[in-house]
Parts: sequence; structure tokens; C-alpha cells
Amino acid sequence: MNFIKQFLEKKRERNIEQKVLRRYQELAGALGSNGEMINRDKESRARAWVKEQEKLQLQPEPFWNSRTIQAAFIGGGFVILATLITLYLSK
Repeated sequence: MNFIKQFLEKKRERNIEQKVLRRYQELAGALGSNGEMINRDKESRARAWVKEQEKLQLQPEPFWNSRTIQAAFIGGGFVILATLITLYLSK
């Protein structure tokens, strides 16, 4: 079990490093001869940006913002409206 956890953690770290490298290239555009990041300021900004993006992805979506919930609410409203109209017209 610990092996799987270590494997997933390493995979996550590699994924984060790839995101940092992509963001660094967007900011600075310059890499060293062996692919390392040269500008430390831009590297720290890229790491901070990736960290913030990771936090945003982990936050759950608010209940009402889900399109499925909104569609179900609107559909339910139409069903209730149609039922009330049917009951009114059937008298």
C-alpha cells in the first residue's frame, strides 16, 4: 500500500514540475542548455502560480453553480407549472 502511495506522490510531483516548467516558459521563455530554469524570480512566480491553481482545483464547486442542478431546478419548475395549469383547466 505504501508503494502505491509513493508512486502516486511521485507522479503528482512530476506533473506539478511539468506545469511549473510550462508556466516558466510562458513567463520567461528562456531555459538553460539542459532544460533548467535560469531566472529564479520567474521560477518562484511560476511555482506560486501552479500552487494557486492546484488550490483552486481542489475546492469543491458551489452547489448552485452546477449546470445539472440548475437544469433540474428549471425543469422541475416547468413540471410544477404544467401541473398547475392542467389542474386549473380540468375544473
